[in-house]
Amino acid sequence: MRRKLRRGAIETMIFFLLQLVYPASFLFGLPLRAMAAGMGSLAAFGALYAVAFLTPRNSPWRMAAFFGQLAILLTLMAAFSLNYVYLLFYPVATILYGPLRRTMALFAVLCASVGALVAVERAHHVPFPQGFHYLLVGALFGGGILIYMMRAWAALEQTNARLQAAQSEIARLSQAEERARIGRDLHDLLGHQLSLITLKAQVAGRILERTGDVVRARDEIEQIERVSRATLESVRAYVADMRATDWHDAWRAAEEVLAVADDGEGAAEPATIPTCGGSGISGMRARMAQIGGECERLGRDEWRRRALGWPEFEPGWVVVLKAPVPIERREGLP
Repeated sequence: MRRKLRRGAIETMIFFLLQLVYPASFLFGLPLRAMAAGMGSLAAFGALYAVAFLTPRNSPWRMAAFFGQLAILLTLMAAFSLNYVYLLFYPVATILYGPLRRTMALFAVLCASVGALVAVERAHHVPFPQGFHYLLVGALFGGGILIYMMRAWAALEQTNARLQAAQSEIARLSQAEERARIGRDLHDLLGHQLSLITLKAQVAGRILERTGDVVRARDEIEQIERVSRATLESVRAYVADMRATDWHDAWRAAEEVLAVADDGEGAAEPATIPTCGGSGISGMRARMAQIGGECERLGRDEWRRRALGWPEFEPGWVVVLKAPVPIERREGLP
């Protein structure tokens, strides 16, 4: 199966292939036959690099591409200039991946082949280009560093992939655990009450069926109603706890809600605080009290006395919410 390449990998391959234009420029000015041979060798060199780049890491074509590049590299060094030694980065890139022992063995073959060619040239008293020793050492040292860095990068990518997989698994397990916890909580919260409601309903039905005692049946029904109300309050409290938001979310939501105003008739004076909870003004007062804030319901006259200047029209009544804002959370808030 062919290896799927990311767009960045294709661009990298094209970039390095274009770098072969520079060594090709050394061939200009040579006899036509020599220049054609050099250009053909560089073209074959680049083609082998592309083959290695486009094939799977463990494909035998990679091995063939490596030895083909090595042969062309030695030919260019022997026939044209030893300075072509810097092209060894291309066969090095071909053997970067795969088993470490194989990579190091092939790199040793590459170094030994280049060293043998240099020794033969030296034995035949072929003059070395100026600065060749530095270029040779730099190319061999850089090739080793390239192997180390790319394998370390590959190991880092594998580690990151494993971490992402682990995070996904943790998130999945957390969701499963949360669902299980909610299921347990709902079972504990509703199981007993619903069982009691069922039992009371059966008792009321049998009383009416066997004795026709409406008074006793009504008592059972009233107990069912009380249990149902208590269960409903418990469910509301549980859902309200699950819907709890952080400070910034609550602040932004309040901003959106408080961007419009009530211009109805309203009431002249504040109404009596209702005794039942769960919604309305009493619910807002309770929620503001939890965070150390205040909730006031002001009638038209009280609002006039305060003269706060908002809104421009005369409201029927106004609810004023005051909440302390922690210093470290004020950033970004108006």
